[in-house]
Amino acid sequence: MLTAMVKPKPLNEERSFNIEELFFSRTDLRGIILAGNEVFVRISNHPLDKLIGAPHNIIRHPDMPKSVFKILWDTLKLGKVIAAYVKNMAADGKYYWVLAVVFPVGEEYLSIRLKPSSPLKAAVEEIYKGVLAEEKANGMDASLALLVNSIAKAGFKSYDDFMTTALLSELKSRDQVLTARLSEKNENLSPMLLKIADISKKSAQ
Repeated sequence: MLTAMVKPKPLNEERSFNIEELFFSRTDLRGIILAGNEVFVRISNHPLDKLIGAPHNIIRHPDMPKSVFKILWDTLKLGKVIAAYVKNMAADGKYYWVLAVVFPVGEEYLSIRLKPSSPLKAAVEEIYKGVLAEEKANGMDASLALLVNSIAKAGFKSYDDFMTTALLSELKSRDQVLTARLSEKNENLSPMLLKIADISKKSAQ
């Protein structure tokens, strides 16, 4: 039986992680965490035994509009993949941003999350602030309408169009950052690391 969660007080301090790190977690169809990798455990600052069996919203930050999660869950229930920018909260109250890509896999959901580094993330932050204010003032339906309208005003035909652009932008930005770092240290790199860099670049393409 799940016990009530006591959320920490949000702190205006970021938990940092490296751009090459990826979060992995699996949940059941209700969003209950079944597994998570070392990066997820470390950055969330929750011990693994507390994460397993807990709802995934154990890391939800109060700055996140609920309408974003409504789109996420509605999409997943259709058996479709979805990507979304998410501000999470660690156990110590610090925040961290990710671009989450969630896949239906049988009777589970697989979430892969990477560190945002493209200019699109800053624009999304501003949209979320307005959507959250609308949600608090006028409820879920109003905030959902504002979110959809804000995405349209930004030049996207649909949420699917937006998330595809976001994912490609973040993969390209991630690749550029990693390539630049590797170029600076190229003379000290092993052949294996160079091969990994090449695989990363091809994956982004």
